[in-house]
Amino acid sequence: SLPPASEEAAATGLAPYLEKNAAKAVEASKEALFTNGLPPTPSGQDLKSGTWNVHKYEVNKDQSYGEG
Repeated sequence: SLPPASEEAAATGLAPYLEKNAAKAVEASKEALFTNGLPPTPSGQDLKSGTWNVHKYEVNKDQSYGEG
């Protein structure tokens, strides 16, 4: 469905294509961008436990401005 859509959009322009095929475009984007109707899991969320954990990092002494 995507190659014919991109060919038609290239021939007529994107705005006229979306006006003509708005419902199909929305459904196609839902299939391509969402998983089971939901957006992808944001980074930092663990699917198994459901907890959020931001990536841990430490600033080394040579990466900081120092004590003053």
